[in-house]
Amino acid sequence: KEPSGIVFSPSRGTLFVVGDEGSLVEVSTEGRVVADIPTGGNLEDVALHAPTGRLVLLSEKKGELVVVDPVSGKKTGRFKLDARALLGETGVDPNQGFEGLAFRTEAGRPGGGIFYLVHQRKPAMLVAIAFDPLATSGSLGVESLVSRTAVGNRDDLTAVTYEPSLDRLFVIADSKDRLAMFGLAGEEQAEIVLPGVQQEGLS
Repeated sequence: KEPSGIVFSPSRGTLFVVGDEGSLVEVSTEGRVVADIPTGGNLEDVALHAPTGRLVLLSEKKGELVVVDPVSGKKTGRFKLDARALLGETGVDPNQGFEGLAFRTEAGRPGGGIFYLVHQRKPAMLVAIAFDPLATSGSLGVESLVSRTAVGNRDDLTAVTYEPSLDRLFVIADSKDRLAMFGLAGEEQAEIVLPGVQQEGLS
């Protein structure tokens, strides 16, 4: 009813879409529903953990990451986000929390790469963490933190994705309908004007 995040799976050739009402749906590139995986929760985004093919779902209101095996449809892990530790401060509004999630492969990191989170507002922030999604549970705080960057002059960050061919991160800043491009160090390098309003997902 309210799609909020999307990711493409190269190995399966399909898209995975999550919705605010807790749905996870696999869709062909032609728009045909391949599978409907019941998950529950207030889901805001989904990332593909490339080394394992697992999906990592972002639940904003619960402040957690949920790992799902798309083959079996089963939840295999649940990780609590310590928002204060990751942000370095307390967010002003608990309903304006982490909204976007993406993954980038990097050898030598726990789990084989880095997950990028965007915090919607107050503070608007890009946070990088590393952890192993094959574990069954845990708390993600300072021990998982790789970096955090305040996103100045932006508000209402709703999605993030990594583009390997450019080695860049792209973030939706919904308040002004912009797509901002960032280097891996967190520096903003360019922006693109987006059509429409209330953009939620990016792949």
